Amino acid sequence: MFRSMNIVIISSTLKNKGFTLVELSIVIVVVGLIIAGVTAGSSMVSNARLMSIISEVNRYKTAISTFKLQYDALPGDFNKASLYWSGALNGDGNKIVLGTNEGLYAWKHMALAKLIPGQYTGAVGSGGAIYGKIGVNVPGSSFSTDAAYQFYTGSGNLYHAIQIGGYSDSCNSWINGRLLTVSQAYSIDKKIDDGLASSGNVFGLRGTKQSACDPGTFCTDNTSPTRSYILTDTSNAKTCRLLFWTDKRK
Repeated sequence: MFRSMNIVIISSTLKNKGFTLVELSIVIVVVGLIIAGVTAGSSMVSNARLMSIISEVNRYKTAISTFKLQYDALPGDFNKASLYWSGALNGDGNKIVLGTNEGLYAWKHMALAKLIPGQYTGAVGSGGAIYGKIGVNVPGSSFSTDAAYQFYTGSGNLYHAIQIGGYSDSCNSWINGRLLTVSQAYSIDKKIDDGLASSGNVFGLRGTKQSACDPGTFCTDNTSPTRSYILTDTSNAKTCRLLFWTDKRK
């Protein structure tokens, strides 16, 4: 009987026992570590996505250079492509990847040469695939499902460039839609170039709205010729696209 009473007393004592300050401190520390871990994990994922763009661009730059060495021509502009690969479309051989057609040929030429993964039509499409349809005539990006690349010649035929932007059925389906926040665009620019929107080999540009060709008023201040990233924009809104020069024709 006495043993039974002792058990009741001990049980009652345990039920009424609260957390000590030490135990509460441990709980707070553990919760803090969990929150810090989640925050750090989110930051790592974000950085990994940005690094995927850098990795992909470097892959395409290498593919373009390798193609030039192997075939003494630019992909897209190669005027003897059909002699090497059945179904390939020929460029005009003027050493400039000019216009929409040659910009699309380029991806097909590099894929046929086994320099980049994927299969591309190399042809201007119809409907939503006029100038760029992800996985059809332009490559997508692991950054996001609406991110894709274009290869073309810039203003005045002074440079060739790879552009990453968002895809939209609007604006003739150019891959120039808003894709990156200004902080993301600036981060990539700073990592591999000079961090300036209008100089070096990486240019920051305003992305077009998804419902129109209007570039809006975000990402950069569009002051020519010293365009700057609007780093005061903390809205985290997608406003930018990026241009990576592969060579300059000056």
